[in-house]
Amino acid sequence: MMNGTGMGGGWIGMIVVWAGLIGLVVFAIVRLAGGDRGHAGGSGTPAEPTPREILDRRLARGAIEPDTHAVVADRLAHGAGR
Repeated sequence: MMNGTGMGGGWIGMIVVWAGLIGLVVFAIVRLAGGDRGHAGGSGTPAEPTPREILDRRLARGAIEPDTHAVVADRLAHGAGR
């Protein structure tokens, strides 16, 4: 005894299942392709700071004097010591 809702309900369920599967595949592709912004290459590890960033942070927290910062920044900019 079919009352007519059996076929319609089956199609709706099948659409929901396929939409879910497609959504999972798209999510996985985006995640694996580097959709994780703010990390180096999407690998899950933070990017290493550059020597200039380290120098600037040391100045900001007061670990070095502005004179020292200027000298070292100049050396970094001009490649001294290579």
